[in-house]
Amino acid sequence: MGQVFESIGRTVTETDLVVFNNMMWITSPTHTDEEFMRASGGAVAAGTFTLSMVMGLIAATGWTHGTLLGVLAQESIRYVGPVRAGDTLHATCEVLEKRETSKPDRGVAMVRDRAYVGNDTLVLEGQRSLLMRRAVDA
Repeated sequence: MGQVFESIGRTVTETDLVVFNNMMWITSPTHTDEEFMRASGGAVAAGTFTLSMVMGLIAATGWTHGTLLGVLAQESIRYVGPVRAGDTLHATCEVLEKRETSKPDRGVAMVRDRAYVGNDTLVLEGQRSLLMRRAVDA
């Protein structure tokens, strides 16, 4: 417990946002209209975009490769700041708790995910419960 896994950074492009918005049928001017949002700094990424990016960045750290059996729950999620085209997003995943299950080859890990832009400005924070494969003593 207490392990923290840090992702690489990934710069969000306008193309990323347009493709995601079109795929997800996101039509709100908050996310699609630069002119409408000009006074507040421009269109912001949908929260679902940010969450999806964060999950990909955390997966790319490799810490769950070969051991993650599934996500049991997204316990909480808070969007605390905007993400815009041109922002470089990076993420951390901290293991908060591990517990055994009734099956000896599985366990549950509670993790805290955080995402940052720029010079470590927090934009997303959440907790998940993960079903993980465990080593079984021979």
